[in-house]
Amino acid sequence: VMLLREQGKLVFATMRDRDGDVQLFVSKAVVGDDGFDAIRDLDLGDWVGVHGTVMTTRKGELSVKVQQLELLSKAVRPMPDKWHGLTDTDTRFRQRYADLIVNDEARHNFRVRHEIIASFRRTLHGRGFIEVETPVLHVEAG
Repeated sequence: VMLLREQGKLVFATMRDRDGDVQLFVSKAVVGDDGFDAIRDLDLGDWVGVHGTVMTTRKGELSVKVQQLELLSKAVRPMPDKWHGLTDTDTRFRQRYADLIVNDEARHNFRVRHEIIASFRRTLHGRGFIEVETPVLHVEAG
């Protein structure tokens, strides 16, 4: 869950996976009181599974009209700030997982880097090369 917006008996939630964002459209009339309370208890960063039908809202946004919602995993730490993300470079490197969640450019760069390295490996493998990993050698053992 990346964003939650409540409007009376409707809740809109933005979900994100590796392929992009999708909006959930949750109506109290469809999911009932218990289901509606469950979505109102969600926090940013929670992982949910939903069943529903694809629809377009009045504003033209592609959405999933939720019929059933299941909490898969609760976020135990808050998400980085939506607008500023992670600005400290050291924090971005130490908490790469958080940076990849909120930073579109970082996700794009990792995908491009992966494709380039995979292409090199395929090319070299096709020409009979093998990849060898060696441990770092130290003067002292351990």
